[in-house]
This record gives sequence, C-alpha cells and structure tokens, in this order.
Amino acid sequence: MKDFVGNCVRAAVFAVALNMANTAVSAQGSADKQPETDASAQRPPKPSLARGASPKDQGVWARQIQMAYPKSAMLEEVQGSVGTKVDIDANGRVMGCVVTRSSGSAVLDMAACSGMQEYARFNPALDENGEPTGGDYRTTITYLLTPSKQPAFPRGPLPVNELQWALQIQQNYPVEALRQKAQGTVGVRVLIDAEGAPETCNVTRSSGHSSLDAAACSGMVNLATFRPALDSNGAPTRGYYSLMITYRLDPTTYRLKERGSK
Repeated sequence: MKDFVGNCVRAAVFAVALNMANTAVSAQGSADKQPETDASAQRPPKPSLARGASPKDQGVWARQIQMAYPKSAMLEEVQGSVGTKVDIDANGRVMGCVVTRSSGSAVLDMAACSGMQEYARFNPALDENGEPTGGDYRTTITYLLTPSKQPAFPRGPLPVNELQWALQIQQNYPVEALRQKAQGTVGVRVLIDAEGAPETCNVTRSSGHSSLDAAACSGMVNLATFRPALDSNGAPTRGYYSLMITYRLDPTTYRLKERGSK
C-alpha cells in the first residue's frame, strides 16, 4: 500500500515538473519572437519623393523677359525690380502670375508677369510618391536700362494707359466663361495702324477656352490705345504689339456677375 501511494506521489510530481518545463519553453519561445516584432516596428518609413517646381534654362528665359523691356518704360527711363509668384500645373506650364513686390511702375509689373507666362519653363513639382503635381515658384525680374536699350528709330507701337485698358479687358469676363468657371491666359498679337489704332488681332497662345481667346482679341481691338510705330525716319507707320492677358475668377465676383447675367 505504501508503495502504491509513493508511486502516485512521484507521478504527480513528475507531471507538475513537466508542465512547468512546457511553460518555460513557451515563455522562451515568446521571448525569442519579440525582437522580430520590435525590429519591424523600428523599420524606417519610406522616404518622400516630394519636391517643388524647378526652373528649366532659367538663364535663357530670364534674359528673354528682361530684353522684352516695355517701350513706354524705356522712353521714360523707368527701371526697377519686380517680385513675382507663378502657379505651375502638373505639366510644368505657367498658369497664372501675381506681383508679390512692385517695382513702383505698373508697366514694369505687368511686363514681368506677362514675360513669366510667355517665356518661363519649369519642371513640375512632385508629390510624395514622385508623381507630377501643381506647385508655385517665386522669382524677381530686374529691369535695368543700358546704353544699347536707349530708344531709337525705328521703333514699334507704344501703349497709352496700358494698365487701365488691360484691366478693363480682364474685367469684361465673357458670360459663357463665367458659367463654365473658365480661367486662363491668352497671348495676342495686334496690328496697330499709322494713327495708333488697333486694326487686327491674332491669338498667339490659346487659353484653352475659345470664349476667353475671343474676348481678349475683342478687348484689344476695342479698348487698347497706342502711339503708332515709327520708321527709320521717325515717321508714323504700322507695327505689331504683343501682350499676355490673364483671366482669373474671384469666387465672389463670379457669383455676382453670374447673377447679373441671368
């Protein structure tokens, strides 16, 4: 009887010991797996590929802008620097321009933005995945007269009160474009007669919206005023004048004008 009881006690002790050993192995296994989880949690995130828009051949187009010195500013010997900010789409195309720091001359300010839209070229911005996206870019355009830029004959047409009539053209927003919420920049080239009156207008760069293109040329022919071009003898003659006109909607203006058009 004692032997039987002793055997039972030994079996129970062995079972307890075996269970404790299994528990220790299980705990050791969990401890062995823990570093893998920690290493996974500490893995560095994927680096972002985002970057801003960058200029292409900036030296070339900056010089083109400066060389397109407004003739009226040349005659009045106006100089200065214009701070600009341009909006750039996912294709690297300039879609709009605003003056962030005025030169003190409305003519130079307008010429700087027109030049940025006509000549500037960019690599588009990239999002965090490296995909092209919209962005903006800021730069300063400096207009400085040199002896080679002093006005002489012959010369092209000179705008009169350009800021005034350019604003009128921009404010005469086509009703169709308002309803479509269309925006854009139109490049125009106007033939000016020997008396300073616009004769014809051609679109040199489309905004992508026919109503805006037509409005820009119509505005130039009906509202723009000029001094005629002069030939080599200083006599009035016909000549061409080029300009970029930007149509941009203000949400409040859009709602008011849309109501007025009904």
